[in-house]
Amino acid sequence: MIHDASELLKGIMHEERSKLDEYSLKHGPTIGKMYEGLASDVLGRAIPESLGLQLQHGIIHDGKGAMSGEIDCMLVKGEGEKIPYTDSYKWHVKDVIAVIEVKKTLYSADLKDSFAHLRGVADNYGAYLQSGEGSEKFDLSPARKAFSEATGLMPPEHSKVDSLGIEMEILYHTFVMEHISPIRIVLGYHGFKSA
Repeated sequence: MIHDASELLKGIMHEERSKLDEYSLKHGPTIGKMYEGLASDVLGRAIPESLGLQLQHGIIHDGKGAMSGEIDCMLVKGEGEKIPYTDSYKWHVKDVIAVIEVKKTLYSADLKDSFAHLRGVADNYGAYLQSGEGSEKFDLSPARKAFSEATGLMPPEHSKVDSLGIEMEILYHTFVMEHISPIRIVLGYHGFKSA
C-alpha cells in the first residue's frame, strides 16, 4: 500500500529503472542521457506547478564569464538562455536551486569527478556573491544554529566571525555557504560500487 507521494515516486523510479536496465544499448553517453531523463521525469512529477520551477539541463554561469561544466539536471527559477541548436540552457547561478549529477552506477572515480564538478557550481555561486551584484538578503540563523550545535560555540555577528580564529571561521563560512548555495546531489541509480 502507498502511504505518500514519495513512495509512489520511488515505485515509479524503480519500475522505470528496471526498463532502462533491460534496454539493449552499449553507447555510454546515450545510456547516461536515459538515466538523466528518468531523474528529470520523476522529479518533475514531484514539483508542484504552482511553484513556477523548472527542471533543465545545461550550463550554469555567474554573469562574469565563469561557467560550470554540463549539468545533468538542475532545478531552476526565472528565465534561462536556450543554447542554440540544443535542448540545453545556460542559467544564472542566482536562479539555480539544486543541481543533480546522475550516474547509472557510482564508481569511486565517478563519485570523485561528480564532487569536483558540483564543487564548481558552489564556486560559481561564491564568485557571484563576491561580485556584489546580487541584492539577495539571507536569513543566516539556520547556518548559525548548525554551527553552534556542531561546535558548542555561539558565533558572533556575521561581520565579526574573524574573532573565532581561522579554523572556526572557515567552518562557520562553510555552514553559511552550504545554507545559501544551490543544493548539490549525486544520484547513483544502482548505488555505489567500489570496483
